[in-house]
Amino acid sequence: LPPYSELVKDSLLAKGEDEDTIGDLIADAMEGMDRQAKRRFEALIGALVADAASLPTYWNYNPDTITEAMKASGTSDPEFLSPMSNNFFQIPIGSYSCHGSQVIAIMESLVAAGGFDARIMAQSYDEKFGLASGYGALQNVKGQHKGWRNLSVTEYIENAEQGKPPMERAHKTDCQSDAYVKIIPIVCAYAGRPEVMECCEAAIRLTQDNDTAVVMGCAAARVLEACILGSPPDAAVLECTSHLPVNMSGQVREEMQGAMCTAYRM
Repeated sequence: LPPYSELVKDSLLAKGEDEDTIGDLIADAMEGMDRQAKRRFEALIGALVADAASLPTYWNYNPDTITEAMKASGTSDPEFLSPMSNNFFQIPIGSYSCHGSQVIAIMESLVAAGGFDARIMAQSYDEKFGLASGYGALQNVKGQHKGWRNLSVTEYIENAEQGKPPMERAHKTDCQSDAYVKIIPIVCAYAGRPEVMECCEAAIRLTQDNDTAVVMGCAAARVLEACILGSPPDAAVLECTSHLPVNMSGQVREEMQGAMCTAYRM
């Protein structure tokens, strides 16, 4: 694809604010928060920044290609890489992917409803990903200049266009990373409350209605919840494995535990 370096036009940086001023704005927003509230805030902001930062290398699984793109750009940092090294879709650098957009959609629904409400969340998805949104027509075409809907979100909108009710629009087998992205704003709001996992499951099943997606998403939710409540990350990972369903096959359980432990070199 031709080199693409357009930047988002509605960011604070694009509007003329310098990095120090933006840092001050964030510090002001966190003023008066206790440590746990700060962890909730940081988890949500961190997820959104990470999503936007990684967009230019989205679905690029070849480290050598990314390294060459960084050299060509004169940088040693892959974050917010310009020109983009994303060969699937091109949207302004600093934008959110479909993953980040789902975090925003769920966060906005929590605010609108004053808490978790599956119907309000569905309405938020309709607005964020419907045909009238910036995602446009359902068909994805490599090289398109619009956002790329993930598989489960595409299925959700297709079923919405067919008139199916919100709770009957989900993909029945997809268990990709959407499952553990969607839980982030919910855990940030509900960590430490008994209904947190119930809300996470409902959010996952809105677009991915299968047990595998739920197990994966809720496993991620337990790790994040434990970190927010004060557990060290390594302890949070180990604790999470004890909550995996008892009816999971031994092999799956061992693989999940092994993968999570390997990430922390335990």
